[in-house]
Amino acid sequence: RTLVNTIYERWAALRGRSVNDCVRMYLNVVRKWPFCGAKVFLTCFKGRDQNQFWIAVQEEGISLLDHTSLQPISNFDFKSVVTFGGWKDDFMLVVNQLIESAPHHYEHRTEKMLFVLPKPKILELSLLIASYINSRLQHPSPDSADDI
Repeated sequence: RTLVNTIYERWAALRGRSVNDCVRMYLNVVRKWPFCGAKVFLTCFKGRDQNQFWIAVQEEGISLLDHTSLQPISNFDFKSVVTFGGWKDDFMLVVNQLIESAPHHYEHRTEKMLFVLPKPKILELSLLIASYINSRLQHPSPDSADDI
C-alpha cells in the first residue's frame, strides 16, 4: 500500500466537513511530524543499491528518511558532520559516529557517504547545511552550547 493511497483514503474520509475543519485537522497532523519544516531531497546512495530515500535537513541536524514511510533511517546532528558538499558529480557527507562495539565500549567511526543528486540540488543542500551550521555557531542556544 502506498503513501499516496493512504493519503487519498484519509482525504476521502474528510468528505462533508468544512474547509476550515479539514485545514485545521491537516495542520495538526503535519505539526506532529518531527520533520515538519525540514527541507527534503530525494536521493539514493552512489554505488550501492539504488533504493531511493530522503535527506531531510532541519535545525536539529540531517536525517535519512525511508522513501515510503518517511521514518528516520539515520540521524546526524551538526556537531557530528566532518565535511560535506559536492564531490565530483555527487553530494558527499562525512560524519563521525559513536558506535557501541561491545557492551559499554564505544568507538568513534568516520563514515563517508555519497548521494546521487543533480548539481543544482547539491548546491542547494550544501548552502542549507552551511547556513544551519553557521547559525548555530553565531547564535548558540543555551542548551546547545556544548554541541558546538
